[in-house]
Amino acid sequence: MYKQISAGKLQILSKLYSDALREYTVKPKEAAKLLAVNSDVKPQKAALVVVANAMLNLDEIITKN
Repeated sequence: MYKQISAGKLQILSKLYSDALREYTVKPKEAAKLLAVNSDVKPQKAALVVVANAMLNLDEIITKN
């Protein structure tokens, strides 16, 4: 079931990660809000959550019976 991601989609997801990481590095309180934690907030974790959410919303991830 594994399908290699296209270069275009990988570039988009990489940019999304970079943008989110930049945003959450500047605004750690927003990262804490997204992660729903008060300690051990890492902007990298918040950025990965954003990318994972985007991936889960891709049509090719959703299966229909």
